[in-house]
Amino acid sequence: MPNPTPLEAVVGANIARLRADRTQAALGEALGEHLGSPWSRQAVSAAEKGKRSFTAAELVALARALDASIPDLLHATGPILVGQVELDGSDLLQLATRIDPTENGWSRFLDACEHLNNAREEQNSYIVSVQRLRGTVATMPELRARIEDLLTTTFETRRAELEAWAAGRINERTRKLYEIDDAFVWANATPQMRTARDVLAEHWELTEHLFDWIPEEGDQNG
Repeated sequence: MPNPTPLEAVVGANIARLRADRTQAALGEALGEHLGSPWSRQAVSAAEKGKRSFTAAELVALARALDASIPDLLHATGPILVGQVELDGSDLLQLATRIDPTENGWSRFLDACEHLNNAREEQNSYIVSVQRLRGTVATMPELRARIEDLLTTTFETRRAELEAWAAGRINERTRKLYEIDDAFVWANATPQMRTARDVLAEHWELTEHLFDWIPEEGDQNG
């Protein structure tokens, strides 16, 4: 009977298999989107060689970054050593698939809460940056002119892109629904356009309640 493979080595081999043609550095960057900070290429290499253990959060992040599942990461055909306990690969797989749907849903809910919190923090940082830039632009005409030129150029470029997109998707009957006017362009603005607008429009009130839900007319009760 073959010697059991440590669980860390099993997970590492599956990471390397599922990574396929992606570089270790690229996988490390992708993990940062789920863990808050990326892994270095050396960290990914150590993981693939079975030289590190994994937290539950890291296993979830690896599964998401690799577009796989937890059972995919634990897949093995021979005996596995989990701590001091030897398990058959099929036994480990059965354990991994015994997931409570409610707990899984709750975990995803908590993830969504964390993403929203991170988005709020980023929005607050953006507001501070724009407010500081407004003060700078007010005293530096050359900087203001440069941002205005950028806004003009990006606005017209975006309009042309939207017109090209619409040309192949709109017939005469629906043309009015997709009229590429200024409002439509702004509704599909690029980050550069929005930032330039916010910096240049001193009267434009920035709010920390960007994510508050405001019901449209007809959605309100009563």
